[in-house]
Amino acid sequence: MPHEVRIYVAERIAKKDVALMNVDRNLTEEVKAYAEQLGADLVGIASSDRFTPPYPEGHRPQDIIPNAKSAVVFIIRNLCAGLTCNWEKMMKDTRMIPKPAQKMARNSLYQASGYVTLIQELMHIGHRLAIYLTDKGYDSFNIPPSYDDWKAIWHGQVDLTCGGIYPAGEAWHPFPHAIAGFLAGLGDLGKSHLLLTPQFGPRHRIASVVTVAPLEPDPVIEKRLCPDSCIICIEKCPTNALRNELYEVSYNGRTMKFARYDKSRCLKLGMENPGCGGQCGIVCPVKKKY
Repeated sequence: MPHEVRIYVAERIAKKDVALMNVDRNLTEEVKAYAEQLGADLVGIASSDRFTPPYPEGHRPQDIIPNAKSAVVFIIRNLCAGLTCNWEKMMKDTRMIPKPAQKMARNSLYQASGYVTLIQELMHIGHRLAIYLTDKGYDSFNIPPSYDDWKAIWHGQVDLTCGGIYPAGEAWHPFPHAIAGFLAGLGDLGKSHLLLTPQFGPRHRIASVVTVAPLEPDPVIEKRLCPDSCIICIEKCPTNALRNELYEVSYNGRTMKFARYDKSRCLKLGMENPGCGGQCGIVCPVKKKY
């Protein structure tokens, strides 16, 4: 190894050691244990210095709370049985729900079990976790989960109702939980713009707490969970909201591929089409059973 390279590597290791000296490992363990006690299935920590371009300024942890050092990202799993049950047969065989209302009833069941319940739990976890850290002297704020699929907007290439393509960084939500989950070491980002975890694949909901607490960050996952050759989420999307037009974005030195995403079709037709019910998450081969 050349002398200059050895010096460079030594300097990088020294800087990393100094950074780790400034974190509170005991507090980190306490925070994770408390989040799990509240009901979180997975918890990860991302340091604020990981939120670099193309991650947009104005939406970083330190933009939400001045001097924020960490984002605590936590996940609650979805129920496999609820995602894969035969909604169509249930609606077809029922005599209790009039046919004109069956699509609405089916989507109401999916929304209630797959969204509302999990979101309410995530909001409770985030609120209590932020209070826990605040009471220890660290300003903290819980960022509620996004109800709809905001993720793709952060990567750009999103075709909205007006037909315009929003550039990377344009967003309707103050904090991109899926990207934060990747930066917190919880998983990989798929072409569907969903966070893929080794434990649950994309079948979960996610929220975050931003804090000035000096928490120890988790390592970013090294393994790619979304193979370059896999496009099943695109092929099985019943609304054609995910398009087989891939583009690349790099976060924290990792380059990932994403499908162009028509949000208006996802939101409008996803509720109307009886074949949706979150197909992009259901068909993903990453950890389909748990």
